[in-house]
Amino acid sequence: MKPGRYSHNVINARRRTPISVASATSLICASCPIKHMKTVVILRLKRLNYQPNTTRHRMGRRVLVVGGGGREHALCRALSASTSINEIHIAPGNAGTLHYGTNHDVAASNIEALLALADHHDIDFVVVGPEAPLCDGLADQLIAMNIPCFGPQRLHAELEGSKLFAKKAMDAAGVPTAEYDVMDATTDVDSCLDARSHEPWVIKRDVLAGGKGVVVTSNRQEALEFIDKSIQSDGHVLLERFLPGEEASMLVVMDKSGYVCLPASQDHKRAYDGDTGPNTGGMGAYCPAPVITESIHEKVLQRIVHPMFTHLSSMHVPYRGVLYVGLMIDAKGDPYVVEFNVRFGDPECQVTLPLIEGDVGELLFGAA
Repeated sequence: MKPGRYSHNVINARRRTPISVASATSLICASCPIKHMKTVVILRLKRLNYQPNTTRHRMGRRVLVVGGGGREHALCRALSASTSINEIHIAPGNAGTLHYGTNHDVAASNIEALLALADHHDIDFVVVGPEAPLCDGLADQLIAMNIPCFGPQRLHAELEGSKLFAKKAMDAAGVPTAEYDVMDATTDVDSCLDARSHEPWVIKRDVLAGGKGVVVTSNRQEALEFIDKSIQSDGHVLLERFLPGEEASMLVVMDKSGYVCLPASQDHKRAYDGDTGPNTGGMGAYCPAPVITESIHEKVLQRIVHPMFTHLSSMHVPYRGVLYVGLMIDAKGDPYVVEFNVRFGDPECQVTLPLIEGDVGELLFGAA
């Protein structure tokens, strides 16, 4: 296979007050050997219409990273190498993030305290790690305070907050995904299970569940119990067609005028050895993912990433931040979407960011 090169331009026009200030940064992802292919991803970032806040003019920016896990440690490590970042504040952070900035005893779920912290420390932009604050509207309130946020507003955060919302978005964009049924208290559950009895049942709660709201089982009693419990707690539940294949994920940094795909990765969600046990948020990961060949990468771009970007860009609220695309690659090499997340995956972020050579601070700020 001949060496391949992917090049995408991200033009950012995200500020409310236009000013003729333009700059460009090239970020080159480290060479990624996939079989005999050498993939180099070039990220070009160009900021237009940026109105600096004169009360915050200084050398370098102050960034607030929200979260306290390994993902946030990876973000802080990458941001600390940025020449555009002057100070890093983390809420709440962890022992590792202390090496790169100042931890604050503020929970990621405490929206009011996060807003006060950002205001008190004259934060220039915020990077949100976990999904819950985004679903609770943190980005909306930061934007109202004229503080850019790397992370989507509440409307788009529903792509992760609600499986049904994500399915409807994929239907609207024409993105390939598993067929599904929505079951509630009025549904004949046995008939729905019978219709898909030739394959494992895939059952998904329609709420945030920390990566643990999905059951894949061939045990009918287990399926019935999970469905009943989910309907009682959430009002409804999704039953999907089982998609055989190999999973991978792709992180797509985007704003309303462009996007760029970072190298694909793979994580392992089962809790025990041998890919057994219950699903977790992720037990480990590696990047790049060998399953994403050059041809499959192009299919992902054409069939999934670009249609979703077009759909999201058509909405009155622009998408800003990163879109995590959970993929299933079938035996024919065709990609399907398993799920969307609206933030960096964890642990995927920990193995993807180190491959980027360049100013990660500029990349994140440009898409905020």
